Amino acid sequence: MSSSAQGFRKATLAEFHAMLAASSSERLAAQIRRFMSFDHWIAFDAAVHHGDLELAGSLQAPAYCTLIDGQLDVAGNLDLRNPGIEEGGLFIVLGNVTCNRLIGEYGKCVFIDGDVEAREAIITGFHDSSLVVCGGLSTRLFIGCDIAAEVGDGAVMDFGVGTCVPLGGFEVSGHKVAPLNDEAATARAVWPEPKQEGYLFDAEQFVARIDAGLPILR
Repeated sequence: MSSSAQGFRKATLAEFHAMLAASSSERLAAQIRRFMSFDHWIAFDAAVHHGDLELAGSLQAPAYCTLIDGQLDVAGNLDLRNPGIEEGGLFIVLGNVTCNRLIGEYGKCVFIDGDVEAREAIITGFHDSSLVVCGGLSTRLFIGCDIAAEVGDGAVMDFGVGTCVPLGGFEVSGHKVAPLNDEAATARAVWPEPKQEGYLFDAEQFVARIDAGLPILR
C-alpha cells in the first residue's frame, strides 16, 4: 500500500476486505451483505485509514471506496462526492462519525458502524445512494428527499425532508422517524427557495450554496 494524505493508504481488494473483516461488527456485516458485491468498485480504487481520524478542517473522500477503521471527527464538511467520477462508490467508517455537514453522492453506499452526529446538516438525497447507520443519527437539517437513511438506534432531526427507517429499509416493520419540524417550518429555517412541485427542496439546492460558501440555515 502506498501512503496518501491524512494517513490514508491505497489498498488492494484483499487488504480492504481484511481490514473490514477484522474490525466491523456483525451488525454492520449483516447490513453490507444485503447489498450487491462491491468488489469491482473496491478493486478499481480504494483507500484505508487505520485508527481514529480527527481533522480540524474538512474531509473529501480520498478514493472511490474508502474504509476508516476507527472514529471519524471532522470539524468541517465530510464530503463524499467523487472528484472526476460521476457517481457510485463506497464509504465505510467502523466507529462513530461527527462532522458539521455530511454531503452524499449519487450512487454512493455509506455504512457507519456507530453513531452519526452532523451538527448542521446531513444531505443524502441523491438517487441510487444509501446511508446505513448501525447506531443513531442526529442532525439539525436532514435532506433525504426520497432517499431514506437506515438507522439502528433511532434518529433526531430538527428540520428537513425525508425520513429515517429501521435497518433493512422500508420493507422492515418498525418506527419511521421524520424531522421534528415539517417542510413548511423547514422552508422558514433555510435559505434555498422552496420548489413548486414534489418535495419542497432537493439536495442540489443545498450543495450549490455550500460550494459557493453561502449559509444553508438561517
